[in-house]
Amino acid sequence: MQTLDSFRLEELFETVPSWLSEAFERMPTDRYIPLGYRSRRLSRFHVNENQIEPLPHAAYVQDGERGYNTLLGNVERWFEEIEPTIVGSVGFRALVLRFIALCGVGGTEISVNVHLIRNACKTGQPGFPAPEGVHRDGFDWVGILCVALHNVIGAETTLYRSTNKDPIFRQSLAPGQLLIVDDAHLLHYTSPIEVSRGSEGFRDVVILTANGGMRS
Repeated sequence: MQTLDSFRLEELFETVPSWLSEAFERMPTDRYIPLGYRSRRLSRFHVNENQIEPLPHAAYVQDGERGYNTLLGNVERWFEEIEPTIVGSVGFRALVLRFIALCGVGGTEISVNVHLIRNACKTGQPGFPAPEGVHRDGFDWVGILCVALHNVIGAETTLYRSTNKDPIFRQSLAPGQLLIVDDAHLLHYTSPIEVSRGSEGFRDVVILTANGGMRS
């Protein structure tokens, strides 16, 4: 594990488990992104110690006035939830609890969003993991878990203390790696993906966000 100030890079899986990679096989298109290169699911949870309770289905909204998403800020975005067979699995529960533990937060009032996101590309058409550019998401902590890279190059993630400074982290995450970011103090960005061979490729990631709790 690499740790520096307000981020950490964790080798979470030596081999990504099949239950997680298979969760990306039936992904609905993200209709809020043009060109149709992104697919997405989102589920929300309340975490109390080791108890994980699903929250009601709701729109995903980021505060545009505070600059968290200059592309889709204040837009109510509705995404299909993660399939119940995935959410109900032992592996999924362990993933959420491991993320919370690595963030160093505890207590009874922790809310967690879990996004499954596939960005695809094809010859002449890149995919954009961060179409809004360098940004914050508007949470206490953000986790980026790489699940799969198929026929792609790019996807270099960078972290910044401010937009006018050099990055403090720059790396393309490999499958199984989890990057945790203190979203209140760092900005992040991931570069476009392009086809490395063949005519099509994709990158699968789980994005986890956490709000609330007490920092250790």
